[in-house]
Amino acid sequence: MRRGAGILGVAVLIAAGSVIAPTAAPASAAGQSCEPGQIVFTPNKPAALTSLDAAAANQRATGRGVTVAVVDSGIDAGNPHLAGAVVGGVNLVGDGERPDGLSDPLGHGTVIAGEIAARPVAGSGVVGLAPDAALLSVRVFRSDTEDDAKKGFGPTAARIAQGIHWGVDHGARVINVSMSMRQDDPALRAAVEYAAAQHSLVV
Repeated sequence: MRRGAGILGVAVLIAAGSVIAPTAAPASAAGQSCEPGQIVFTPNKPAALTSLDAAAANQRATGRGVTVAVVDSGIDAGNPHLAGAVVGGVNLVGDGERPDGLSDPLGHGTVIAGEIAARPVAGSGVVGLAPDAALLSVRVFRSDTEDDAKKGFGPTAARIAQGIHWGVDHGARVINVSMSMRQDDPALRAAVEYAAAQHSLVV
């Protein structure tokens, strides 16, 4: 398969997955005790993957050889599903968390990373849309609360644009930004155009 086709396949899967609402874990899993340090897996496959027929899609594109930058709240690389998936990162927030972006107190970026490239784990039915893709954690905000916004730790167009540039410059062929704005922003537009000029796709 041509490399370009593989990249497009990964991007299409990621974009499609982002518009399908997640479903709750089955009652049997949800009812289990949740003790500190205890990991509980659900054996069921997420409804989104079933809806996308991701298993069939993965026969053509699994993300192997493709690096995806997750421009978000960080990635908890200690998540079992992401073991070996995260190959680097950066913290652009300046909030004292790890400089490599491999922390995620909010959890949003880790969820997105899992949707993209969760590896198979025994006892779990969760597998990402591109389970062989490599991930870059590009941490651009801590939370979207008013308090963090006042401290300068919330998401901003300028920092998201910086994150897109960083991802492209560090080898990402797909840049995932799971955020939206109500208006056009010159910095973001320029960042997306820069990515396109470098043959990277922003989704």
